[in-house]
Amino acid sequence: MLLRRYIGRRLSDYYNQPSQSVVGSLTSTNINNNNNDTTTSSSSIIDFQSLWLGEYQWKRLFQKLYNEQQGQWLTPVELFRPYYSYILTNWIVVTSQQQQQQQQQQ
Repeated sequence: MLLRRYIGRRLSDYYNQPSQSVVGSLTSTNINNNNNDTTTSSSSIIDFQSLWLGEYQWKRLFQKLYNEQQGQWLTPVELFRPYYSYILTNWIVVTSQQQQQQQQQQ
């Protein structure tokens, strides 16, 4: 069997799965970074200001979240809620304004 066919079949199997079996979610947990516990809550925003150990603490928290997902991956929107959405929205607005200014100058 050719390598490209094998890879194609494996990718096809992966993408044919229901999304909930591949993509995880943080909607049912609330991340408390002060003592690295997770508790059930309607809110699931990571409190980045409480990551006072910086990168080390973030990596530990990230590993814990990944282990809890049992192989499912998390999107950047889930991990960096609400900041990722704010940044993306800001980028869209700035880009749109720049394009409008360019069109008006022409």
